[in-house]
Amino acid sequence: MRGTLTGYVVPMTYLGIYLNDHRAAAAGGLRVAQRSRRSNEGSELGSFLDDFVDELRRDQSLVDSVMDALDVRQNPLKQTLVVAAEFVGRWKPNGHVISYSPLSRVLELEGLIAGVHAKQRLWVVLLVVLESESLRNEISDAEGRARRQLERLEDLHEVALRIAFTGEGTTTG
Repeated sequence: MRGTLTGYVVPMTYLGIYLNDHRAAAAGGLRVAQRSRRSNEGSELGSFLDDFVDELRRDQSLVDSVMDALDVRQNPLKQTLVVAAEFVGRWKPNGHVISYSPLSRVLELEGLIAGVHAKQRLWVVLLVVLESESLRNEISDAEGRARRQLERLEDLHEVALRIAFTGEGTTTG
């Protein structure tokens, strides 16, 4: 199957690979967000992550719908590899031997920011290449949601880095 993109003929194979890459990354990002939510329960970040995790699931479902509409099969190997990489990533040094640290929060937020930025670009790509009006409307909504998520994640990241690197907002005792 082939589609046209601004005068160029683009094999659907590339779009299928692209969608599978984003779908796999979304699975890893969801796991990071869920873990961060558990580690930040009862905080401003935890409250944001409650809604964010639900939005990530909704976005995954939209990617699945796009893949179905284009008859693109999901690549479970890619998803498994990304989930495994996320699990291994938990074991990186964070300044604490076995517990969550302020650095963990900063790095998780940076990963989520990178993931949401990539997801926002995915929505832009799909708005260019998809012809289905109903999917385009949903994708347009998802693109706006991603922009709002980025703004909020960046605000939360600034708070997290101040806590981690300056001690601002923490108490001693």
